[in-house]
Amino acid sequence: MSIDLLGKTIGEKKEKQEKKWPNVLFFAVFGLLIFGSVAFTYYRIVMARDYFITAEADCDPTIEKCFIYVCDPTAEEECTGNPEEDTWYYKMTIFSEAMLREGVMIS
Repeated sequence: MSIDLLGKTIGEKKEKQEKKWPNVLFFAVFGLLIFGSVAFTYYRIVMARDYFITAEADCDPTIEKCFIYVCDPTAEEECTGNPEEDTWYYKMTIFSEAMLREGVMIS
């Protein structure tokens, strides 16, 4: 058995190095997965512009199906007390970035 300058045997050094590689491999794979996820998300959102935008738009309940919002006096909102003025009709409009450039919307 040979001893190096720090007083550890060569066998102890090899055992320590063998225990080190699974940790290095784990962090390398984990780092590559995170990098790949960030790169793919960047490509999808910035380069390909593949995402949807949702917005609320005014709606006429006589023509379309609408969501109803009634002013809640217990919340921190100012309600008039008149049910017609305290009620709003809206619809959810969904469109993609490409459709936004072309002026086309899905409702």
